[in-house]
This record gives sequence, C-alpha cells and structure tokens, in this order.
Amino acid sequence: MTHKALADDPLFPFKRGPKPAVRTTLLTSALPSVIVKSKGRQTIFAASIHHTTCVVPEEAGREPPVNEGEVKHVLRNLGLMEDIVIHSMSRKDFLRERDLKELGRGGEGAVYFTRGHVVKLVERPYARMALREVAHMLLLNPASKGKSEGVGVRTRDDFPSLIWLYLLNDGSLSIGMQMFDEDAEEPGTTFEHRMRHGPPMKSGYVVRMLLNLSRSLAHAHRTGIIHHDLKPANVYLPHNTDLKPVVFDFGQSLVRLSSWGRTWATQPHNASVWYNGTFRYMDARRRRAHSGALALVQGAKPTPLQQDALNTYVPDAFDDVFAFARMLRDIGRSPYPCVSTKDDEELRKLARSLMGLRTEAEPRKPAQQGLGLMRALFKKKGEARAPLPSPTMDDVERALEKVLEDFTRR
Repeated sequence: MTHKALADDPLFPFKRGPKPAVRTTLLTSALPSVIVKSKGRQTIFAASIHHTTCVVPEEAGREPPVNEGEVKHVLRNLGLMEDIVIHSMSRKDFLRERDLKELGRGGEGAVYFTRGHVVKLVERPYARMALREVAHMLLLNPASKGKSEGVGVRTRDDFPSLIWLYLLNDGSLSIGMQMFDEDAEEPGTTFEHRMRHGPPMKSGYVVRMLLNLSRSLAHAHRTGIIHHDLKPANVYLPHNTDLKPVVFDFGQSLVRLSSWGRTWATQPHNASVWYNGTFRYMDARRRRAHSGALALVQGAKPTPLQQDALNTYVPDAFDDVFAFARMLRDIGRSPYPCVSTKDDEELRKLARSLMGLRTEAEPRKPAQQGLGLMRALFKKKGEARAPLPSPTMDDVERALEKVLEDFTRR
C-alpha cells in the first residue's frame, strides 16, 4: 500500500463549502424493475424504505465498456498502486467455466458462490460504480501479488478481500472475493435474513457480534472510509459463530484522503454518492436531503425542509453511527428472539442515545437531532451551548464493551 494515511483529525463534517450538483447524483437501485418516472436523461427507480432509491443516467448503458486503463486510473486516484491481475473474457465463456450458485440478486447484478469464492457479477450500466467498490476493498483489505489469478492473502477477515477482476466482453464486470465462511458447504447468511427467518441467536453472540461490528466500522473510519449504506442486509454472519461478522457492499462509500484536505467530500470520487443510501437507515436531515434530491431530478420543487437539508447536509461518519443505532432497534423487532429482555432494553437505550432521542430518565423536551447522551458526554457543566461532536464508532465500541461486561457478569 502506497496511499497516504488519513490526517489525524476525526471524521467530523468539514466546514461549509460548495455542494455537489444534484444532477450528477448517481444512485444504484435494489429494485430496478419499478420505474417511477423518467425525466430527461435520468430514470427514477423506487424501492421500499429497506432498499436504496436511486437515479441512474440513461446514457450509462451506452458508454464505452470499462477497460483496464480506466480500472488502473480509479485505483491511482486513491493512491493505490497495487498491480492487481485484470482478466478479459467473453461473458459466455466465463459463465460456462464456473459452477455458479446464486446467493442473491439486486439492481446492479447478482452475487454467486463458486469454487470456494464469492463472485459479484455487475451489469454494464453499473460497472463504473463497481470500480469504486473494488478500490474501497483494496483500501480496507490490501491484496498481495503474485499468484495465478491474483489471489491475495486476506489481511482482515471482517471485510471483503479482492482476489481477481474480470472485464467481460458485454461491458459487465466480475469481481472475485474470498469466501466469508471457512467452509463453502456450510454458508452463513446476512444479518437481515437471520433476523427475518431465523434461527434465533443467543444473546451473548448478538452482543459480541455487535461489538466486533462496531470495531470493524471504527477501523474503516480511521482508514478513511464511510460505509454510507450500512444496514443488516450488508452485514454477513458466518456459519461459525466464532468468526467476526463481515461488512460488505462498499459501492456507496465515501473516501477521505489526507491529500484532499477539507474538500474531501466534494472530490469527484465522492460527490456522486452524497444522497445515496437506504431510507430507513438515514437520520431525519439526511432523509430530507435524499428526498429533495429525488424531487429535483424529477423536475419537482423540494419542500422548504428538503431544501434546507440540501443546503446543510454533508456526509460524515455519523451516517454510519445512526444506521448502526437503527440496527440495534431492529433486533428487538425480530420475530425470532435475539436477546433477552434486559439486553434488548440496554441496546434500545444505547440506540436512543446515539440517535438523539429522549430516554425515560430524561425530562420531556423536543429531541435534538444528533444530541443524545453520547454527545452530552462532551459537554462540561457550566459551558455555553456550542456545537458538539457527534458520537463516533469508537464511542459505540466503548458502550458495547460495557453492555458485554454486564452480560458476562450475569
């Protein structure tokens, strides 16, 4: 790895600066078959609040296919100088030579198991967005050189690890990753699937899994990556409960490099994904900015609240913290009991504090977005009211360590 590490200042919002043009917003869809409206050169797709709602430029499928030079340019832009092996092949030959077992399918393409690997096959309109995910995987999990298909040694087991890249003749892209499980014959499942379909999880496992997840996200933030689309569907739980959960799908992530300074969020690599994400896992201001962006590309006028959010919302690490808090609340709503009543109360209390909601111990007063118990820790008695830093994943990790400590005492 030759890219520069982050500056040691935390991932808090940078000061006011130019906002990216909404017309350049490029979002990916989980349900591309449901078209809401076509306006000019952009098509709006609708999905449930549990999936990403997105805008895809109509010319995306008519652009020249991604080539090897473009791949290397994207990596160099992020300071990545690794010589990953890039293959070219016809799609027909690629599918014929591999015994593919479909794991899941979305708007971008499909994910498969094959020969002990995970393969993500991305359709042509989304290939350039997928290059962002490849770069983010290399930032979080550097690949080593030298093996036949570019297979690298996995440095971290809580993030996807790139092993090869195929540019197919129809413009689609195939990304090979190491298995998330030790044994391909006994695969795990996503956190969302486990909560929806069972089997039930033991309370101790859930608390330890959440603690490991918070540590993984804290590491990503220190590396300079904001996931920006964190949700249970993007967390993989291996079959072996001793293994850490795997955070994946970094296609919508933002990157902060020290060389970009305070303008990191408005860099071309980041500007196109500001308003991406899953509605349910956004805080109130981000939801309004997201809705306002969709209104603009449909030729509608945003409401005053949406316009204000468009003027003030800037992506930062708190986006992941809020989404994590929402996941804590999802646990108690699972039809399959995940945690004991006492542990659920502790997790809900932590979620409320992270989301800026009133707890039972607090006086009844209007909730202030982002000013929960965790932020109150930064304020000393007698100080004038001033902007306080949002809670970070490090704060979440410390809080979950206390929850786990209380659990082990019982």
